[in-house]
Amino acid sequence: ERIKILEAVSQILLINVLQQIELPPCKIIKDEGASWRGMATCIPLKNPITVSAQMPIRYRLAHIALKRSLLLIADFGAVLSTYLHEIAHMFGPDGSASFSKALTALLEITLCNPWLIEPYREQWRSLPLAT
Repeated sequence: ERIKILEAVSQILLINVLQQIELPPCKIIKDEGASWRGMATCIPLKNPITVSAQMPIRYRLAHIALKRSLLLIADFGAVLSTYLHEIAHMFGPDGSASFSKALTALLEITLCNPWLIEPYREQWRSLPLAT
C-alpha cells in the first residue's frame, strides 16, 4: 500500500514523462545493513526519449528498490525524496548533468506545488507505523 502511494504522487509529479514510459516496479531491499536507502537498475536506451524541458530519458529502469525500513517510517518527505531520486535515474547516473537537471526539475515541481503532495502525505500518515 505504501508503494502505491509513492507511485500515485509520482504519476502526478511526472505527468509529462509518464505519458511516454511507465513507472518501473519497486522492490524491497531487505538487507538493513545495506549502506544505501534505494537503488535503480538502469538499462541504457539505444535511442533516448526526449520529454519536456529537453531532458532525454537515457535509461529504462528495470526496477527500483527501497530499503524496507524506509517504507515503515512516518517521514513521508524522506521516503518520497528517495523514491524520486531513484526514478530520476532514467535521466542519468549519480553525478551526471542530466540526472542533476532532472532532480532540480522534480524539486521545483514539488516545492512550487505542495498542495499536490499533501493528500498523499496525509494518506501516508494514516497508515500504521512499524513496530
